[in-house]
Amino acid sequence: MPATGGLSFGTISTIMLEKITTPPISKEEAEGQIGVILNNVSIMGFNDYEIPELMKLMDEVRNEKVNPQEALNRANFILEQKQDYH
Repeated sequence: MPATGGLSFGTISTIMLEKITTPPISKEEAEGQIGVILNNVSIMGFNDYEIPELMKLMDEVRNEKVNPQEALNRANFILEQKQDYH
């Protein structure tokens, strides 16, 4: 028997091609994670637009004007840009 635990190559290929999905993030989770990003950006200093934009994202999530996952993606993008700049 091969060292694949009894799985054939065809089975392994099929497993690797399956799409990995995650459950949707809740408003509360998004707000919390954006809050952490906001805190990290604040600590980094030299903020121009980042803090108001992150606060706006939190408000939009709270008021259901934006999808929580989309808001979190945008917040992470802001953080990544900030980290690239420093």
